Amino acid sequence: MNRPALRLQSLTLGLGLAVLTTACASVPTPEPTPPERSPHRVIAAAGSFRPAVTTHRLDNGLEVHFLPDASAPLVSVQVWVKVGSVDENEAAPGDLYGTTGLSHFFEHLMFQGTERYPNYDLALAPLGAKNNAFTFHDATVYWAYTPKEHLRTILDIEADRFAHMKVDFIHLEPEREVVKSERRQRVDADPAELAEERAVRNSFDRFPYRWGPIGWMRDLDSVPLETAQLYHARHYRPDNAFLVIAGDFDPETTLAWITELWGPLKRTAVPTTFAQRSEVQAITESWTGPRSDHLFLQSAQTSVVWSYRAPAPSGTTTRDYAALELIDWALTGGKSGRLAKRLMYADTPKVSSLGASLTPLRFPYAYVWRADLLPGVTVHEIESALDEETARIATEGLPADELAEAVASLRSDLIRQNLSNSDKGESIGFAISSTGSPLAFHERLELFARLTSDDLAAAARRWLVESQRSRVVVISPDRLVELVTLAAHDSPFAPLAQTSAEIFKATLELQARRDELERERRAIALLKQRADLAMRSASAAEKTAITKYMRDNEMGDVKRKARATLQDKELTTASRELEAARKAHLATLKEVSKGPAPDTATPALMRLSEILALPIAADLTIPAPPTTLPAGRDGAFALAMQTSIAFALEARGLHKSAQAVREWVMTNAVAVLADAAPTEPVSATDHLTVIASALDLARDASVANLPLADRPISTLRPTNGGPQ
Repeated sequence: MNRPALRLQSLTLGLGLAVLTTACASVPTPEPTPPERSPHRVIAAAGSFRPAVTTHRLDNGLEVHFLPDASAPLVSVQVWVKVGSVDENEAAPGDLYGTTGLSHFFEHLMFQGTERYPNYDLALAPLGAKNNAFTFHDATVYWAYTPKEHLRTILDIEADRFAHMKVDFIHLEPEREVVKSERRQRVDADPAELAEERAVRNSFDRFPYRWGPIGWMRDLDSVPLETAQLYHARHYRPDNAFLVIAGDFDPETTLAWITELWGPLKRTAVPTTFAQRSEVQAITESWTGPRSDHLFLQSAQTSVVWSYRAPAPSGTTTRDYAALELIDWALTGGKSGRLAKRLMYADTPKVSSLGASLTPLRFPYAYVWRADLLPGVTVHEIESALDEETARIATEGLPADELAEAVASLRSDLIRQNLSNSDKGESIGFAISSTGSPLAFHERLELFARLTSDDLAAAARRWLVESQRSRVVVISPDRLVELVTLAAHDSPFAPLAQTSAEIFKATLELQARRDELERERRAIALLKQRADLAMRSASAAEKTAITKYMRDNEMGDVKRKARATLQDKELTTASRELEAARKAHLATLKEVSKGPAPDTATPALMRLSEILALPIAADLTIPAPPTTLPAGRDGAFALAMQTSIAFALEARGLHKSAQAVREWVMTNAVAVLADAAPTEPVSATDHLTVIASALDLARDASVANLPLADRPISTLRPTNGGPQ
């Protein structure tokens, strides 16, 4: 059901980063106090683009915002519930689960139907209405766009499902699996999306923006029905929601309908099980940067994501946020943006896609960049270009003509995005959600023209600096295979080294599939526990429905157990085949190593081949880096060998040791390359090329300012992008 929310801020080039995908200053910006509202308050400004928004509040606390527009006989109805991922929590130490992703659950449950309207979509179809919903960090939004004559019916249906959402086993469990499938398709299957998720997560230590609306898979598997029911009771109340009505309607008549249909919804006692937003606001960060991290995942290309800590678009940081919007346009806008011209539209392009997203949220969030690199281009090159362009703006600001172009282009683009009634309603909803004011977006449109070059320079110096940045690089295991092959290119035993690297890659892939199967088995066991618990208090009809779901549904425990058993057999067969290939290969390596070494690099090549080919669980003695780096080819191979060994260490959970090895590689490789200064281009197999490749891979895999430990990977590896 997740519909990408309207981005009110920046364009992307070849890459759309949705609001749904989820840093902050050391102390979050205080939540602004909403302005005092009379029962009938009109907010407008003559002669401006600001819409004439009328705001009302019912006795039960429900707020209503009207934007009449009779240009077409259509009306947009949006229900904004003030619940999103910011209201969830991760598992505390010792807890089995958290509540991440739970807000998104209810977005799905709202489409299940009620006694009056058993099928929501079928109820809307005869009306000619379009509808959908989306969940983001600060809110969950349900929208319908309908011919004006059906407005009362839409309001009735929306009030009914808001008040009578069914949160029970037979309704929650199917949607749990839909949400999990959505996570697999949107995030887990896309290495670049996983990298963005990791970069944002690393931009926070404690604040709940560190996870996105989709949640962590462990929590999606685990959260019990009772917790979901309490969470629903806490957040789905009329005083925790607001309506935005935009289009061709009569405000007086519509307010009467809303009072009739929504007015009877009662305020309920607020469960104290979950944190209030005032408590969230008080969370402080102890963040230190810059941070770097990586994901070792099969990918067709190298991708990199940068997440800059960014301000909220409200209070004292409104001006900085607007300045960043203009900077974003100057860097990425169309084909004329500075980085767009330099990296995408140059005679020799360096990236296949480049995108940036600045999302307006209630609290300080992140300005996220993402690039997919073309073959032969390094992350260091792209990052250097990004740093150079942001540093230029920090030092010089923007020339008057470029600033004027950015203001005019960004304003006109955002206005074009807000021509339909549904988009106008969405801009008002996002403004309320992020600042408390329905006109915050339109105020920023006016603010753009008042910003100076000095304002942009100051914002760049404050926010777009390395110390405010988290970086994650997607590294395909194929790059390790390529490095080993390149380093051993002139050895008669190069094919053996390449085979070892391929075996290492296959071992990791098989282990990941094993981990996923174990996660599924745990999820099936938890499902059975929830079903047994629900049966204790279920009616006869409910017991029949639960039994049927568990036995007959594709996501019930019976069919899932059968699929897990089949998958286990497939993995067992694959494991046997891999182990047979491994044993044969290790035997060959042992036999070859008995013979005379044709050169000084061969013993090290055989040792590296053995390290990569051994099972992950095998005891392993890792050769220490040399105290003095040999010259020429032997030194190049020593650097490539240590870079490769770092991945073998990491696969065994020795993350701290792996990083120490990478730091040795980077220090020595940079020194060698600096001293070399070749006068002629090196060949593809020159030892300097090997050194550069080893440096590039070590640099991309470097981890900085994040906790590292030498412990089993089973307790350290994230599950599908989220923490254990």
